[in-house]
Amino acid sequence: MVRGGILWLASAFVVAAAGAAPAADMLGGPFERAPEIANPRMEFGNGWYLRGDTSLTFDTQPQLNADLSFSGSKKKQTGWAIGVGAGYQVNDWLRFDVTYDYRKPLSSNATGTPVVCPYGLTQVNDIGGPIGFLYNPTNTCVGRSQGKLKRADLMANAYFDLGTWSGLTPYVGAGVGVSYNESQGSVNYFKTSDGTPYGADLSGTGGVPPVWRDIFGNIVVPNPAVTFAKQNWDRYYSGKTYQLAWALMAGLAWNIAERTKLDVGYRYISRGSLTGVAAGAGGGPGTVFKSALTTQEVRVGVRYAIE
Repeated sequence: MVRGGILWLASAFVVAAAGAAPAADMLGGPFERAPEIANPRMEFGNGWYLRGDTSLTFDTQPQLNADLSFSGSKKKQTGWAIGVGAGYQVNDWLRFDVTYDYRKPLSSNATGTPVVCPYGLTQVNDIGGPIGFLYNPTNTCVGRSQGKLKRADLMANAYFDLGTWSGLTPYVGAGVGVSYNESQGSVNYFKTSDGTPYGADLSGTGGVPPVWRDIFGNIVVPNPAVTFAKQNWDRYYSGKTYQLAWALMAGLAWNIAERTKLDVGYRYISRGSLTGVAAGAGGGPGTVFKSALTTQEVRVGVRYAIE
């Protein structure tokens, strides 16, 4: 009886094992490990680049006349700029970057031609009494102008690369940003007779008519722009401004190494306006003026791709 029960249990175990084998095959085996799923990682270097540039600049600024008055004409002054930046290459055709450029400070020094500046009041009389004051053309002054402008730009730029041939990639681009201008200027007048600063007191007219006359007693025509008051022809200006700037550029990049490009290009920048000081036309008190400030550049730089 016992022996028959043992044989029955053994037979049942064999049957169960035989049925489990196909099921295990269908599930891939009871001890087979599931394949690992790769863990994707974002690579920081994919498309990012750094850049450095040097530029030869041609800056447009106001022109002073011989008497140090402001002229509507412009003059160009050469200079330099150095810049750094970082950007991202979206694809073979489009990229963006942010650049910072520090520019050579502009400076100007000029001495004007002599202008009439009455040193004092000399009464002119006729038979009826005093008729005015002598406008003596031998009383002259010389104006001296000084100016300095510190500049920097922060620009966000977009570029369109126009294809690559034999390692050369032409491109065009545009940018917008902020220009920083720190300007200082002055116009000072000195007597030509002894070189001392000019500041005559012409206010003590008393009962004399406040009229300028020549040595013959005639009224001076045109009327001189010199008032009967204490004279202060000197003018000073100092200020810092942040202004909207924009740029257009074009150039050519050359693959000089696996991750390095030489970038040669041209850029035109409108940098807002320049504030300065000029003398009054024909002498007299100076004035503060504003004039558009633009720069044209020939740029040479290097772009290095981060991998």
